[in-house]
Amino acid sequence: MACILPLLAPTVALAQTTQQPDATIAPSQQPTQQRGASRNFVGANIMGVVGFLRLNAGSFGVSYEHIAAGRHGLRASFDFVHVHQASTELQTHQWSLGGSVAYRYYFMDAMGPFVGASVGYRRGWGHFEEPGRVAMVHLFNEHVRAMAHAGYRYVLAGRWPTFSFVPSLGVGYAYYNVELAPHSHHATADGAYVTRTARDQLAATPVIIDLELTFALAF
Repeated sequence: MACILPLLAPTVALAQTTQQPDATIAPSQQPTQQRGASRNFVGANIMGVVGFLRLNAGSFGVSYEHIAAGRHGLRASFDFVHVHQASTELQTHQWSLGGSVAYRYYFMDAMGPFVGASVGYRRGWGHFEEPGRVAMVHLFNEHVRAMAHAGYRYVLAGRWPTFSFVPSLGVGYAYYNVELAPHSHHATADGAYVTRTARDQLAATPVIIDLELTFALAF
């Protein structure tokens, strides 16, 4: 027996060496992208084009969104709106600048359907003219809005850089205020008519709709 043991020792060592990689199989089987990985998106919203259709239902804007734990998105945006109306009966143009912050919950990791809420503020300027009744006067405007959103993030992955685009629909409440510029108060006796008409152009009711189509770069 004592003579056989030395002969078996190399065989046992070889078997242990062969079995050693099995201990590393479990780590290699882990997914390359773990659930909960954070992602970032810098994007541009193009829905301000609806302002040229006399609709205040979207904006031009740039945004940054950070998605934590795969599902929770925190978004900040700077946006710009130009509501344009030009006809022989009435001409009014209003520009508004501002921003918003939003929270989004994704039902899939950093992509797919989401719901969320946002609050925002804008302030701007404009002018109003109604030939034969009101000569051109200048305006100031501001508004505060709170909205609920639902949308979908499409991610075009597979190569770097990674792009995504997001269509979404928001519905909520907005408070709009339009005033005559200080040097325009003496220019018209129809101040109440001008501000009411201009305000209704921005939002005829407190319930408003917001459309988004954002193209973004992920990193």
